[in-house]
Amino acid sequence: MSGIKNDAGKPRTDFLPPLPLVEVARAMGHGALKYDPWNYRKGFKRTRLLGAALRHLFAWAAREDKDPDSGLSHLAHAAASCLMLLDMEILDVGEDDRWRGEPKVETPYVRRVEWLPGEPLPTPDPAPSAKTPKPCWCGSPHGFEVPAG
Repeated sequence: MSGIKNDAGKPRTDFLPPLPLVEVARAMGHGALKYDPWNYRKGFKRTRLLGAALRHLFAWAAREDKDPDSGLSHLAHAAASCLMLLDMEILDVGEDDRWRGEPKVETPYVRRVEWLPGEPLPTPDPAPSAKTPKPCWCGSPHGFEVPAG
């Protein structure tokens, strides 16, 4: 083949797993019927979506696989809540009502999300038994290995 396709620097959307995304789309569709399509973009306190995501995750952790209201996976509902929350953040919709008091918790994860492309990579504080961080499994340049689960 001799065709050319310049994809350098573009997001690798081919890494998105289609089957789980279809389940998330079903959860989004259920929400659209229940609340109106794109209702969350009208704005509300963002921690409402955080709470919804956590409730679905807690239900799943307690071995309840399906949401009784929709019959869909709690994980799909949690992912849908996270995607809506991210969309609200990107679009600056709704109220960012996260707690802003002290003390601010410092962890390698907090420093990781504060890293911006083009800045030097953050160096995690080495624990006495810690090894040098390996590149992440996802190939991202953030410099932190995802903990084994």
